[in-house]
Amino acid sequence: MPPFLHNVASGLKLFVPYVAYISALLSLVALYVVLLDRRPNLSLQAKKGQWIVVSKATPGGWLVEGIIEAYNVSSRANTIREYLLSVKGDDGNWVPLECEQYTLVTTSDRDEAPPRTETTRNETPLVVPPYSGIIVPIAAVTGQMKRPELVRVEVMDLFGKRYSLEVPSSSDISRRGSFRSR
Repeated sequence: MPPFLHNVASGLKLFVPYVAYISALLSLVALYVVLLDRRPNLSLQAKKGQWIVVSKATPGGWLVEGIIEAYNVSSRANTIREYLLSVKGDDGNWVPLECEQYTLVTTSDRDEAPPRTETTRNETPLVVPPYSGIIVPIAAVTGQMKRPELVRVEVMDLFGKRYSLEVPSSSDISRRGSFRSR
């Protein structure tokens, strides 16, 4: 037997008794990482730019609508089951908004555009696959007289965990449309 193989064989004899312990330790570390990653975890983010818009809805009321992004940073699929929108009031407290599932119906007078389109806001249940992100259209109505400057978007997932995001609002956009609640 060549001398280098003799050295390798003697080194293996020292290592072999510990192989079972090392493999068990690596298996426990892998199990811990997998179980840690199975916890539900959503991340809400504002889209770049002005995506939360406040426009006059009724005399003395405002329509808050926009788009946020929801990312699932877990290996477990998750679902958004409830939306809670609120605005900062004059006294500094958060005022909850009327927030249910809405369908925005937009009409157009132009020939090249479709005459009527419908967009659903605050859709539930909204499934977020593992390690992915989705665009979440939101809307709410407020009865306060002053135009809201800061909007808090809070969502509840399938497991009852709440996630929130505070987003500044931009001014009114010009379009013809109306909301109807489901």
